[in-house]
Parts: sequence; structure tokens; C-alpha cells
Amino acid sequence: MSTDNDILEIYRSAGQLQEKYIFYIVALCVSAIGFSVYCTIDKPLHYTHIPLGIAVLLWGTSIFSGLNYIKWAIEIKRTNYQKLDVMSDSQLIRQVSFQSIIDILDKKEKSFSNKLQIYFPLQEYSFYSGVVFFIIWHIIEMSFIK
Repeated sequence: MSTDNDILEIYRSAGQLQEKYIFYIVALCVSAIGFSVYCTIDKPLHYTHIPLGIAVLLWGTSIFSGLNYIKWAIEIKRTNYQKLDVMSDSQLIRQVSFQSIIDILDKKEKSFSNKLQIYFPLQEYSFYSGVVFFIIWHIIEMSFIK
């Protein structure tokens, strides 16, 4: 039978893997933007660069979403810590309505959790969409080279 420590360790490990994945996608996006700039450094602006511009915007959106995901995940951890702190403070429980504090922290956590549900898929979709637009741009560029 698994203990609470085992469950906590699995939860912690899953969170760390997801955070690593998010940072990996952010790093890929930053690299892709840099590579796009490098590929076009000596080229004049041309309408064929529109897909590349869209790709760069999508990668920027992916970076923004990934970093916001991390920010809100940190806020959820902070809120959970505050809940544990409130639950362990027996003097505070006697002075203030314990349940009202927990309810406020639960609402805060739910709000943060809703933001996580937006930013994680947005990061993935914008990253992969950026890759697709980069490939489209590359195909267009190859077709114009004679």
C-alpha cells in the first residue's frame, strides 16, 4: 500500500517533469526565433516572410504562455503553503473563522488553476503552429530560389 509520502513524491515528480517540459518548449522557441533572425539577416523584407513573421509571433506567444504558466504554478504552491500555515496555526484558528480563510485561499487557488488550464495548451499550440508556419515559409523560400 502506498503511503502519503509516496503519493506526495509522485505528485512532486510529475510537477517537476511538467515544469521541465515547459522550460524546454520556451528554450526551443527562443532558439527558433534566433534561428529565424539568422536566416533572414541579409535578406530584404519580402511578402514571402509573412509565414515566418507569423511563426515568430506564435513562438513569442508560446514563450509568454509558458512563463505565465510557471508564474501561476508558483502562486498555487504559495497558496497551498498559506493554507497549510493557516491550518497549523492554532491561535489563528481561535481568533478568526478558520473556514473563511480556507475558503478565500481555495477561491484564489481555483482562479490560479483556471489560468494554468489556459496557458499550458496555449503554449503547446502556439509552439507547434509556429513550427508549421516556419516550414511553410521554408517551402516558399525554396520555391523562389532559382
